[in-house]
Amino acid sequence: MTKIAVWTSSLEHITEEISELWLDRLIWRSLRDMVQSIPTARDSFILAWIGEQYYRRAAIAVRTMADLDSRSDSLVNLLADMVRNPTEVVCPPALYSMRASRLRTVDPALVQADIDVLTAAAKPVGQYVNKHLAHIDRSAKVSIPALADVDDAVQLLGDLLEKYTLLLRNVDLKVEPVLGFDWAAGLREPWLSPTIDRSQLPEAFKA
Repeated sequence: MTKIAVWTSSLEHITEEISELWLDRLIWRSLRDMVQSIPTARDSFILAWIGEQYYRRAAIAVRTMADLDSRSDSLVNLLADMVRNPTEVVCPPALYSMRASRLRTVDPALVQADIDVLTAAAKPVGQYVNKHLAHIDRSAKVSIPALADVDDAVQLLGDLLEKYTLLLRNVDLKVEPVLGFDWAAGLREPWLSPTIDRSQLPEAFKA
């Protein structure tokens, strides 16, 4: 298998992971923005809980994509392998700026710069996942990353995915989700309508 074939295969898994993460982000942000004019929903426990689940999921995804373990199919490992084998990557015209001097192949220093940016963005998020969410070190005290730090890392993953999909496959990928169905349809009618039979519902929903 050629290096390009190996990287393309790895990129498929990475694309799936980051695309699903961006879909989750779209749904969370849409819900969050929708309830800003509805105080009972905006300040509710359930919205806070949904937000917490999204940010936990996002933090784990960021940590996964920045995982340096050689067994991990991560974005950072893909880029690191490209740094070691830059002559395998011929830059398409749209990424002429990534070419090494007087060559058609990628400049490994530019790929390494992206690795450094990703590693720095993921570091506080990864520490939180490793020591708190994954319970690797129960005794450790670790700062919870700011939501903005997680948001920035998620954005960076999408930007890098688009960039390296263009570099490796010459495909202009747009990671921002475009949904072909009405995902919010179930929110347009009250779930606990006064007309429904509540006798079979869990106790919390009978009132």
